[in-house]
Amino acid sequence: MSATHLTYDTPKRRGRPATAPHDAASYQRLIRAGLVHLTERGYSAVGLDTILSHARVPKGSFYHYFPNKAAFGRAAIAAYHAYFVAKMERHLGD
Repeated sequence: MSATHLTYDTPKRRGRPATAPHDAASYQRLIRAGLVHLTERGYSAVGLDTILSHARVPKGSFYHYFPNKAAFGRAAIAAYHAYFVAKMERHLGD
């Protein structure tokens, strides 16, 4: 094939590649990983890298869901609270 027959369908884009869409599963993995590590070691002792590694979520995705670690901590506490409220209602609702 000669160089005159080559065609270029689409030009290469510059910059970062497109990222995967954010989904509820990533959010739930972050919350679950946070609950595991935060309840075992405490808020101050756990870094975001530990939570992100356990949840298999990139740091950029974390910041899509939460502006900072404090907001993540509040969301984790809310999830923990909702879990126990639902459990108490289930057992004491009758």
